[in-house]
Amino acid sequence: MLKIKIPPRSEPEETDTEPLKQFNDNSSITQFRDWWQVEFEKPADFLEYDAGQLETAIMLSKMVKDLVWPDFKVGAEGAWVVFRRAEKRYFPRKKKYESSQLNDESSKLE
Repeated sequence: MLKIKIPPRSEPEETDTEPLKQFNDNSSITQFRDWWQVEFEKPADFLEYDAGQLETAIMLSKMVKDLVWPDFKVGAEGAWVVFRRAEKRYFPRKKKYESSQLNDESSKLE
């Protein structure tokens, strides 16, 4: 049987500096997505999300701009992503009653 000696690991040097925290775009997108799902269940006319940094706010506002248009106008104001409802609701919720075109009485008379 062959015996191999493995040398012990050297101790890492102790330093006073802390490791740098890397900015992860995915974490900011994940947090924004979670906020989005909660807030847009029944959206208000004015919503704000604190993105933390101007660059992140610009990135997030560009990402969702086409998703909420034309009902909302989206912009980055400082570190905030701001949603403002447009004057008119373009896509109102459907009503539960049947359409008058389907039950048009005048077509039966002809």
